[in-house]
Amino acid sequence: MEHEIQEVRTLYKDQYSEKGYSLTEVKVVYVPIWKCKQEIVVTTEASIDRFSQVILQTIATGYAEHEAICAFLGIEANSFVLGQFHYLLKQDWIRINSAQIYSLTPKGKALLEKEANIQQLKTIEFEYYTIEESPSKKGNSSLQFFNPKLPLNTNLSAAKQKNFKGYRIFQNNRLEATKSTQIMPHHQNQAPNLNRLKAQRNDFSAFFKEVTNKHFYDFGTVTLKCHPHSLCFLRSIYRKGEDAKAFLVDTRQFSGSVMHFDGFELEGLFNKR
Repeated sequence: MEHEIQEVRTLYKDQYSEKGYSLTEVKVVYVPIWKCKQEIVVTTEASIDRFSQVILQTIATGYAEHEAICAFLGIEANSFVLGQFHYLLKQDWIRINSAQIYSLTPKGKALLEKEANIQQLKTIEFEYYTIEESPSKKGNSSLQFFNPKLPLNTNLSAAKQKNFKGYRIFQNNRLEATKSTQIMPHHQNQAPNLNRLKAQRNDFSAFFKEVTNKHFYDFGTVTLKCHPHSLCFLRSIYRKGEDAKAFLVDTRQFSGSVMHFDGFELEGLFNKR
């Protein structure tokens, strides 16, 4: 770590010298993020069950009366099969007219021809991260969803984006501050909650699809667990003379930031200008 701090000092000490700024400090900084876990209801597709398929096929072949269908299938007319017919009617896969003749609906035909599947709901547990806002952006209360498997810097070359292996995530209860390390605090009022998530339902749905490749339907139980975690970078501070308000901050990756280190790349999201 120390040799990387020194290397950044050497490489970037004159980064803003033409603007009158001098490099005054390089530190390891832990940036606050929230690790969240909650139940999500998703929509899934399933093929039609075999018994329903047989009944639809039987109706499609011309056996349209209840008794005729049961006789063809070798089932008593007043047996358990009545419940299956009620199920097919409720799903709008078949219809029955006043003469007690069944017919397939367009939905039923699509299922039978395998042009459509059955939509089902399923509850799964979803784990994700959000990045806490910087103090300078407090006016923006939107949650920033974060996929640690993708680079935050979208300006990376295509080759570097392809080779990116993910960020290292640190549990805050295992971190210790030192002279060369700064642990930025978490703020409970910036932790995700269900109301904030519902206000960003479309954003969350798109993020959920990107991460899981599943279709978001709704939030599950009201339980949402959030725990403070951090990302780790090298932060360089440049100052202009004695003016306390004149400073620039560069945040860069190092070996402690990512699974596969590929250079001191800038993380513009955390820079200050």
